[in-house]
Amino acid sequence: MPLNKNHINDIILNAIKNPEETPCIEFKVNNSDHKNYIRYGANANSGEMQTELILVDAEGNIDPTTPFMFDYEKITSINVYRRDSEPITLKGGEFTTVANNKKSSYYYSRGIYVTRPNVTFDGVKHYIVGEGEKGAPYSHFVKAIYTSDILFENCVFTAHKTYYNSQGVGIGSYDINIDKCINVTSLKRTARSLRNSGVLWHRDRRRISPTILAP
Repeated sequence: MPLNKNHINDIILNAIKNPEETPCIEFKVNNSDHKNYIRYGANANSGEMQTELILVDAEGNIDPTTPFMFDYEKITSINVYRRDSEPITLKGGEFTTVANNKKSSYYYSRGIYVTRPNVTFDGVKHYIVGEGEKGAPYSHFVKAIYTSDILFENCVFTAHKTYYNSQGVGIGSYDINIDKCINVTSLKRTARSLRNSGVLWHRDRRRISPTILAP
């Protein structure tokens, strides 16, 4: 029978061995026997296992800001991530990507990869030059995955030129890639692009993430 929220809470409590010593933590709940899909048609994706990130305190209480979004027939695994990291700030810095000229659907990964919580980007600027008639896509300049409490403030990020595969499907490039994260905030951020140009791709990618994105 389907797992209800009480069953899931029992599983979480059993995973917390020493509540008095355990900080507020994140649980990634997974059902590898069930897939969710985000696209169909010519740009169909192959699906990913049912999964989401929730915030839990030391007593096993689920934070009301991160309720379950899915119903689970079963849970095949749970990943535990500690949230006791001290806050850090990446302040300033201008970065310029010289675009590649490869004709390929393979994604380039160049930039900053965030897997720990409590990170602030303040005044970071990213620009792109040299985009030509062909080019392989970029997965990110900044990517955050399975984490929480990420702040972008006074930053500049740039849209990428859109290229197309042999089926005529646009291949997306991203400056910010947020993948299954909690509490992501953007303040006073500049999105650098040519409005209504028809050739630029989104700056942001957000996948199954309870986020707060402020102007």
